[in-house]
Amino acid sequence: MEQYKKEITELYERMTKDDQIELHNKITRGDVGARDRVIQNCLPLVVRIAENYHKNNKHVDLDDLIQEGNMALIKAVDKWDVNRGNITTVATFYIRNTFNDMINDSRYKVVTPYTLSRTAAEDLRKIKNVDSNDAYEIAMRLKMKPKRVKRLLNSKASRVDFDYVKDICGEEKEEPRKCISDVYELCENNLEGIDKQVFGMYIGMHGHRMKIKQICTNLNMTEQDVRSIINRCKTTLKRVANA
Repeated sequence: MEQYKKEITELYERMTKDDQIELHNKITRGDVGARDRVIQNCLPLVVRIAENYHKNNKHVDLDDLIQEGNMALIKAVDKWDVNRGNITTVATFYIRNTFNDMINDSRYKVVTPYTLSRTAAEDLRKIKNVDSNDAYEIAMRLKMKPKRVKRLLNSKASRVDFDYVKDICGEEKEEPRKCISDVYELCENNLEGIDKQVFGMYIGMHGHRMKIKQICTNLNMTEQDVRSIINRCKTTLKRVANA
């Protein structure tokens, strides 16, 4: 990546407004060299925008962003009308739109494996078969963690709620033994700090589920930051769940 950035930076030439008008006129006459020069000069712009997007969207590969950005740049040059704006303005518009679509399409979703859900359902069955209401005693008998026993005993955590789990996990196929406690368990064991707090509020881990705007108000955060944290948490939990 550093070598690529070095190469495109060395090839960069500053273009004045008159230069752009001249190059645009050549492009309209079919001059391939002029078109290539404009594209070449905008390659560093693609990298800068891609790196900014990648900061808050680590689940999308930077190389993929740059590749898609370069394709958007070519489209921008082909659609460019110098009378309506300079090439950097037009290119930025096309590149950002492409990145937004790319990130929305490729956004990772936390998928709870059926085996994990079945495990939670089986654990809950075992817990209910123990003649005790004390979480610590049940945990000792079944050799489970008390925290997991408490979560599974919680009425909200142990209920079957297809729409709720699907909304959080992004699952398309319904499974009778899905358990939202699986998601809580993943969140509790794998997230920390503000990530855990934001995602916990998003999935209703400590009470009712909050909408993104409610989280923003409660934590005095921007909507973009909250969405970024939620996406990052989903990426982390998906990786752990599928490990």
